[in-house]
Amino acid sequence: MALRNSPSTQSTEFSPFHLLFGREMNLPFDTSVTPKQNLSSDAKLQMEEVLSNLKITQDLATKNMLEKQLKSKERYDRNSKIPQFKVRDLVLLRQHVVPVGRSPKLVDKYKGPYYITELGPKYTYKLRMCSTNKEVKSMINAKEIILYKDPRDHQLQPNEVVQNQANNADRVDQHDQSDENVPQAQNRENETTDGNDDQVEDHQFYKAEKLLKLKRLQGKRHFLVKWADGSKPTWEPEEYVSEHLIRVYFSTHTNTGAKRKRKTCIRQN
Repeated sequence: MALRNSPSTQSTEFSPFHLLFGREMNLPFDTSVTPKQNLSSDAKLQMEEVLSNLKITQDLATKNMLEKQLKSKERYDRNSKIPQFKVRDLVLLRQHVVPVGRSPKLVDKYKGPYYITELGPKYTYKLRMCSTNKEVKSMINAKEIILYKDPRDHQLQPNEVVQNQANNADRVDQHDQSDENVPQAQNRENETTDGNDDQVEDHQFYKAEKLLKLKRLQGKRHFLVKWADGSKPTWEPEEYVSEHLIRVYFSTHTNTGAKRKRKTCIRQN
């Protein structure tokens, strides 16, 4: 009964019962209204007719299925786009594993962000985690990643710009009032503290040109930095180096600091 009542699939255009037995299933009502035949039919002739109908049905189902597959492929090719990812692009990686005890509906579908360090064959990419610069072992297909947009790059709307300007003006007024209420004794104490050259720290930032080498000191990564002013390169810990320079370095070097054998290039479409 279920096989008879099942709708014909879109690909084959035949019900499951028809594909199995070469005819539609008879319901009890169909049996009651079908005229009874007193003459017995030839069993061999009936079997050949059933097999012939079954063969015709299967051939038609196969033809219909191939036509539907071709239409599906044409529709997919028409709507699909060639990935446009480049080296050092920020992306999110699709997450397939659901943590134990968590509902799939409440778990983020993507994790990251990552940045691309290498372009592989057939639209595959080598990724590194932005927070730890840890490399993903396997190449990732373009279907598993999406482009990541940093929330800090959000373009403010006109009403948001006006609101931010008003908030900044309020902060400036509050800061000026607090400076006027500072006791003079405290100001003198600060002047005395500032006059001691031994307690003043150098918070000046120096512009770096690029990273030359990588090594580990006491379990922490250090980079040999080439300075833009032409001074002697120095070893600096990872936390003192900008994220952009680290991403540029790992896009051309491996975890051990060796240069990649295969040159990283942007795929031309």
